Amino acid sequence: MKKTIFAISAFIAVFFACNTSETIQAQDSSTNEVTDELSSVLKADFEENTKLDEVGESGKIIQITTAEFKELIYDYTQHPETWVYKGTKPCVIDFYADWCRPCKMIEPILTELAATYKDDVIFYKVNIDQERELSQVFQIRNIPLVVFSPLNSNPEGSLGVLSKEEYIQKIDTLLLQKK
Repeated sequence: MKKTIFAISAFIAVFFACNTSETIQAQDSSTNEVTDELSSVLKADFEENTKLDEVGESGKIIQITTAEFKELIYDYTQHPETWVYKGTKPCVIDFYADWCRPCKMIEPILTELAATYKDDVIFYKVNIDQERELSQVFQIRNIPLVVFSPLNSNPEGSLGVLSKEEYIQKIDTLLLQKK
């Protein structure tokens, strides 16, 4: 009788142990799927937020696309008649093309100014050959076009090459309201 009870007890213990192992494996498998999905979502969100953080704090000129322009600066599809700036700091937008010699002349000046004003102003650049929609919407016919966008008023554009001092003067008066 003891052997029979022991055998039944051993069988029940083994049965539950095997069943629990399968349940744990199934739970681990579904947990891994959820973890992988959550991990990929968090990674994508982190990369997007990292780019946005870098925009404000990098001290560099940030190359943006049309979609990023709408997200970070101004969504002209939602507000076609009125400029509604989305940023938290004033910005400078350089509309350029790779083949444009004057654009290449102002690039080092704007790069230096981006580092100088990194705490106060965000610097963007848009390649009009790659982002044709933006050049059409804003009717950009000549470059370089540098646009200065303050927080609470309409932007002002500057066409052609300016000196470093002229860019500083525009940033100080238009964006930072220094006199």
